[in-house]
Amino acid sequence: MSEEVLPGEWNLYDHMNLPIFEQWDKGAEAILRHDRTVEELDGKENMDKMIMLACLVFGILTSFFGIGIVLLVIAFVLRKNGGFRTKIRQQIAAANEELTQARYQHTDYLAEQVGAKLMIGQWAWFRTARKALLYSNERFIYLDADASLLVAYNKSDIKEVYRERVHTGSHTNASSNTFGGATAIGDTGLSIGGANTNTNSNTTDFYEWHFDVLTNYLPYPKVSLVLTDSPSVENMIGKAYAILKP
Repeated sequence: MSEEVLPGEWNLYDHMNLPIFEQWDKGAEAILRHDRTVEELDGKENMDKMIMLACLVFGILTSFFGIGIVLLVIAFVLRKNGGFRTKIRQQIAAANEELTQARYQHTDYLAEQVGAKLMIGQWAWFRTARKALLYSNERFIYLDADASLLVAYNKSDIKEVYRERVHTGSHTNASSNTFGGATAIGDTGLSIGGANTNTNSNTTDFYEWHFDVLTNYLPYPKVSLVLTDSPSVENMIGKAYAILKP
């Protein structure tokens, strides 16, 4: 534990002597793996584009022959929304997601290192994306890995704590079914009857959690986090709220 004078605000990496993501061993490996994968997949997609255009041009020019039809079929398969190129884009998205997860792991590493150096006694923490909040009965710390920000407070610096589940919007799916019939009246060409329509709708509401800590530390008086809505998140911030609320 470091005997820091709190509250205080510092550069996260310089003050704690911690590596940025690009200099972290696992981060450097993740970037290299991502760049290689994306470069390879981009090359495949560009090759598919060239083959598609060539097949399209020569397919049109030779459409009166059997080979022309084959070339046009190949061009169709390699089109932008075709299965081959869609699969490549999915693989690129998966590589991007893997890199994002590596950045989150780096944030976890930072939070653990900062907690070991600055927190007192038993402490807990949670993360949302590249931000983390560490707290105990005596201190709480906020860090933002992307902004290189580290702010540490004594619990006595807290003025108020707020948590709120905020409604962010909704989406409705609706469907209707019509059924019924009619009865002819003799040979008059007229008929009577009717139809019934059943309409079903399903509305999904979307929420997020806002967690705010107000302090008397003038340089950085407010810590705010926005988190996705889930039972685990509600439980997580509920524990932090119970410990930090004055």
